[in-house]
Amino acid sequence: MSKKVPLYSFEKDANNILNMKINSRVNSLGGYGVNGEVIYVDHPIGCPSVLADKQNNAKATFMSNGSIELNVLHEENNKEVHVLKGSFDAVEKKETGPLSNNIWLTIHNGKQNHTLSLLNSNINKNVTPASIKIIKRSSDRSMWYCNEIKIGQKIHLKTALKIQLIDSGSGPVLLKRLYIKNLGNQNLKGTLWAYLDLQGTQYFAYNKSAWYDAGLPLSPTEQIISASVPYSEMLQIKRVSSSSTTGIKIQESTCDYQTFIGNTSKLSTLPEAVIQDKMLTSGAGKRLSRFCSPVISAVKSTLNINKNKSGVFSQSLTYITDTKIIAQFLKNSDAFDPTDKSIAKAFQTASKNLITKTRNINELNKISEQINVEASICDDFYMDMPHQRVVSEYANSVWTTVEELYENCRAHGANLADGIELGTRDRGQDMWPKIKENPGIVRQDLIHALGFMFQIDDKPKKGKRLELKHKLHGMFPRQFPSAWINRKQEIFNDNRPYNDSPIWLVDSLNFYIRETGDTSILKEKVGSVTLTDPEVPEKSGMVAHKNKFTIAEVILGIFECYKRHADDSAYGMIQILYGDWCDPVDMFGTSIVGNDKTRGIGAGVNVRLSAHVFKTLINTIELFSSKEIKSKFNAIEKKFHSLKSFANQLRKNVVNIGWEDTKTGTKGFLDSIHELKKNGKKPKKGDIGYTLGSYIKSREFDGRQRRVLTSMSWGLSMLNEEKSYLDPIKNSAEMSKEILKTFDNLFYDPKLGLKLFTIPIPNNEQARSLVGRMGMVPAGCAENGEYHHAQIMAHVFRSFLPGEIHTSWKQFKPMISATRDESLCGPFETPTTSYTSDPDNPHFGKGMYFGLSGSVDWIVNFFQNIAGIQLNLHTKELPDIIVSPNLPKDLKGELQYRRMIHVFEKNKFRKVPIIVDIKKGKKAGILLNGKNVKDSNIQKVGSLKKIHLEIIN
Repeated sequence: MSKKVPLYSFEKDANNILNMKINSRVNSLGGYGVNGEVIYVDHPIGCPSVLADKQNNAKATFMSNGSIELNVLHEENNKEVHVLKGSFDAVEKKETGPLSNNIWLTIHNGKQNHTLSLLNSNINKNVTPASIKIIKRSSDRSMWYCNEIKIGQKIHLKTALKIQLIDSGSGPVLLKRLYIKNLGNQNLKGTLWAYLDLQGTQYFAYNKSAWYDAGLPLSPTEQIISASVPYSEMLQIKRVSSSSTTGIKIQESTCDYQTFIGNTSKLSTLPEAVIQDKMLTSGAGKRLSRFCSPVISAVKSTLNINKNKSGVFSQSLTYITDTKIIAQFLKNSDAFDPTDKSIAKAFQTASKNLITKTRNINELNKISEQINVEASICDDFYMDMPHQRVVSEYANSVWTTVEELYENCRAHGANLADGIELGTRDRGQDMWPKIKENPGIVRQDLIHALGFMFQIDDKPKKGKRLELKHKLHGMFPRQFPSAWINRKQEIFNDNRPYNDSPIWLVDSLNFYIRETGDTSILKEKVGSVTLTDPEVPEKSGMVAHKNKFTIAEVILGIFECYKRHADDSAYGMIQILYGDWCDPVDMFGTSIVGNDKTRGIGAGVNVRLSAHVFKTLINTIELFSSKEIKSKFNAIEKKFHSLKSFANQLRKNVVNIGWEDTKTGTKGFLDSIHELKKNGKKPKKGDIGYTLGSYIKSREFDGRQRRVLTSMSWGLSMLNEEKSYLDPIKNSAEMSKEILKTFDNLFYDPKLGLKLFTIPIPNNEQARSLVGRMGMVPAGCAENGEYHHAQIMAHVFRSFLPGEIHTSWKQFKPMISATRDESLCGPFETPTTSYTSDPDNPHFGKGMYFGLSGSVDWIVNFFQNIAGIQLNLHTKELPDIIVSPNLPKDLKGELQYRRMIHVFEKNKFRKVPIIVDIKKGKKAGILLNGKNVKDSNIQKVGSLKKIHLEIIN
């Protein structure tokens, strides 16, 4: 018998959810609630909406189509367990199997039954819901699946199913709570089925994460499932508990697939037991199920809810991670005799003991009810644009993905050393927004990542061109392990030095120091690495090198490496090696045209990367020139001082060689330049090799006029930099205007925003031979068409130019998913990676996959730039916070921006929330914490506990 538990707070919450209205409509699929809740009233085509949550060592992913995934990491042995498998691949945008978790409702209506899934109502028989609603709520990281069902004149009900991840103390819990409200004029009668596919683990293979599984229904409300792990005393133990209120009676349960799903011709989308409205006679039924049939959890309840009344069904899936409880279960489940009776008895004893050691469903419900569901403003990042409400909600919903993306970047790599692979470039960029949330993690990750600088002991010969191994000295691998305990142990990963990988780490270090004031990180000592076969880095192993450096020395080593690359090139720019930000162009780095075996040996250059290195170098020089850092790192600062001439010459080379003065509206920078002509010959003096991104046909690799957005964008950002050690660029203002004309004339599309290539790269042998893997990326798609990561850079750099924020905003808005209609082919609250950019493609304008971290990093920065906040906590020579708002016309002079500042003091971070309130009033003025001030800059944060800056127009 089920216990009757009054769940009034949940019922109230569920009613609020059912009554929730769309406050800011996005498109026909839905919009945002009054407190920023994401509300869907229909399913997106393509990619579903996704909510991810992390509780300690567990990660859960909930999708709008009902796919649920739960993974748990056992920290004691670094083993990740897939507790529930997702049923949909959001990247490939296709289902990968049936739902691992489901609840079906069968309504009894005379002689006819009506059945549907309350998680995904497209799974149904004899009934279609009158309406659905799927709600993502960030306050408690919950996903709600709601249905309204009408059958004839008498049957009318609403259901609200809440799913969330909580922690029980003994392990993570997937908690499901279902509210059923009977609005009909008769009792609601039927059957409720709750199901969990608990990963039938009979792999019959060694070295798997789990081996033989077993499951026992202790009672209709309690099931215990366990699986042994080879070569380990570890067990994978799951407890499934259920409870219900008046009107819902839990009747029976099973752990046997055959008793619920049926024979091999049946499908778990609509199991045979659900169709027959009763448990099947085959299988183990209520007994211990093991060995022959996959272990599941299926619970049957009957409904008899009075009219105008409601009922609640709750179910928890607890995955046990407490090592003491696991050890006790292992001991208690030892069977004296090798018989089923003995095994079942021991398993029952162990299960009953486990139940006394772990929280029951009612306790877990209380934990859930103690989580505040009231909407609260996030102090880490919040935007309020009263006249651009949908964009505000989009910005805030994008922010909720920052932690998820940072964690996913950790988790998406393959196993490597004692952890997993991390992308050097990706990790670097993802640190930018993470600084606003948790700078301590960023500090830790920077120190770890900056310990992978290549050291090559063999020195180059004077007067000779650099060999590939010499170019590696001071570079970083494309990927590195998240953990590597024994660095003498050789590991194999992607050691190709993508030449921009370290520059993103330097950018993040600069951001971190400026935004926290923590200059002590520069004194931290880190190790270095070397390659066992530096002549072939893509196949080489990696081991520790004896050299150790302070982080300040690492940063210096990176720029000295770039200088060697530039000095080694006839163009005086940064070499491509094995690719750069848009990595499939590395055939420009060959020494023999078209010979991929010579990649990295040639001295072809990339204009975008050269401009990026220039920008980061002058920012780093400025950082080390501050009195506070200069006094601590005088010797290092002097070496950076010597790099000023390199910065000056690098920019001059980019302008003199990389700029093309073609017809107005087409002028701009080249992207990539090979050191040779297409025929393999060296260019004559004053000439250059073949190119990517030229508007002069004779130069371009395929004879087509083409511009590339990233090189144009970084070139734009480079042109107007003014420093005492930099020679002015003649006509720089006019060149900037021409780049903007080219943006508007060649790149801009009202549906796409800015394309990456004005003309895509063909998919042919010539492109693969002369450019690289880009010749395989489908023309007009992803990096070979429009790419969000590329265009957001252009929007950011343009927005800094006087008077250009309005055009930048206009061209930025098409890449905001929430400004698009349902043809986006994905969720409106999440950025996509790219749009299909070929108008002839039947998928024109549709998104690729959703949630790319790189574009999120830049989007967050773009919104901060509108608020106009710049932090300089590293020096007393500048105001701690410069505030110079840069609002586009669409905002009509009103904006509220919030973020958290983390001031590094006494080896700790002190949180200081800042609010910038820009609004209209009768009298113009500026107030700081309620007091009139002369300007908007905050000279010293000092002992301020909060900063509320009001700028009244």
